Amino acid sequence: MQRVFPNGIATYYFIDTTAFVFRSGFNEFTLLADVVKRGPITEFDPKNYRPNSTVSLYVRWQPNQASGKGACQKSMILNIKISNTGACIPPNDLELSKTLVGDCRRVIGDTVAFKIVVRNAAKNLAALADSVYIKDLLPANFTFLKYKSTEGLYNRQTGMWGPLTLAAGQSDTLTLTAKINNGGGTFIGGTICNEAEVFSMGSDIDIDSAPNNGVKTEDDYDIACVSVPLKICTERRDTVIISAPLGYQTYQWFKNGVKIQGATAQTLEVGAVGSYSVEVSVGQCPTKNCCPAIVEEECICPPDICIPFTTKKVKVKNKAGTK
Repeated sequence: MQRVFPNGIATYYFIDTTAFVFRSGFNEFTLLADVVKRGPITEFDPKNYRPNSTVSLYVRWQPNQASGKGACQKSMILNIKISNTGACIPPNDLELSKTLVGDCRRVIGDTVAFKIVVRNAAKNLAALADSVYIKDLLPANFTFLKYKSTEGLYNRQTGMWGPLTLAAGQSDTLTLTAKINNGGGTFIGGTICNEAEVFSMGSDIDIDSAPNNGVKTEDDYDIACVSVPLKICTERRDTVIISAPLGYQTYQWFKNGVKIQGATAQTLEVGAVGSYSVEVSVGQCPTKNCCPAIVEEECICPPDICIPFTTKKVKVKNKAGTK
């Protein structure tokens, strides 16, 4: 195995492959203090944990810009003994999904329900996640009505759901019911989204995510949305501006599923009816939002006004001067 560092390449060779290799929490060691302080081996995921065993590694280091066979290479043998003073605690893998129950097209005053499922997907059946809390705080355009959960309590003020205890393969569900409000008369329509994330857990670790870090690409975070149609009058040349969340590298807007050429900004000014969606990218992983912004035609004209008028009859004289 090779690992590329900013100032060179380290090559690792196992001398005894039957011994315990590294597990999470025991995978850092000093390679060469004057060149590289740390050389974590994260590629090895051992199937069998053998406490108090020894692993021997032959390590060869070659700095950058070294030329010729064996030039400037350094090598050493590491004999590392893994001690285990207590029970091995298998890592957890909490996965969270959030879905809207029913169609995403709604109107102000509608009742909507969101379903949140959190699952411990750890492969080791001995894994156990306790004191788990999920944060799902409803945005201002949702008025909380009720909740139902398989375990734990939901606090409408803080948005916290828990505590949960999840063994490997176990899941719990929270269903939130709310009503769409008009924001005190200021909400004219658009997409309203509701986010959920694993907020905290006990002293255990998660193998591929960190609680409450706001990273949308991790599997302990999810989002669901509803769309309240926006109204414009094309005859008056009305326009509305729709926007995507900040913080993404690229944006691409679509109208009725067709790419809009040149529409690659975080916002889009719209002057035609249709369904508008945006595709954003995080690194190499593009994601299209689940609920488009819907723009509909509505021209509200003032009522007809009755304007009073009077008439007057006028006699016209003939050529002879007589009436």
